[in-house]
Amino acid sequence: MNNEIFEQFANHYTSSDFKKIKYEWNGKYGDEFFDQNYQFRMHLAEFLIPHLSTANLDLIRDIYLEMGKSSEATFGVYVNFNRFAQELLQRGGVNYLMAYIEGASHTMDTALSSGKISLSKERATELLNFFDERRQLTSDPNELTLLDDYFRSRFEYHASK
Repeated sequence: MNNEIFEQFANHYTSSDFKKIKYEWNGKYGDEFFDQNYQFRMHLAEFLIPHLSTANLDLIRDIYLEMGKSSEATFGVYVNFNRFAQELLQRGGVNYLMAYIEGASHTMDTALSSGKISLSKERATELLNFFDERRQLTSDPNELTLLDDYFRSRFEYHASK
């Protein structure tokens, strides 16, 4: 696969392209692990690293979420997972907060890696306020599970700096 393929994909990404990066796991581990989109997704992620600040946020979100899911079967996380998390929060703000938390909540590896972020005090305060408001307003049990203090403390930390 060459960079031209990834550049075309990234520049023209829409929700109909999601199937090419979707986590498609065969349910097995170790030597028997197979995800038909794993190689493409990982090569695309590597291609995007120098372009993250201008890349389509929906593409960044989708790759981040699918990498989070795959971490459960691979027993690890992509080394630059946190850089995707950073972009979601810094550029996307509250619109991508729940995606950030969802991707971070799959494994201990995703939780720790997604915490390697740097937020401005203003952005962190905005996220913290939104987080607290969302937690008060939602009755969705899945959403309440995601909105726990573990993630809240990240925004609180950056807002207090």
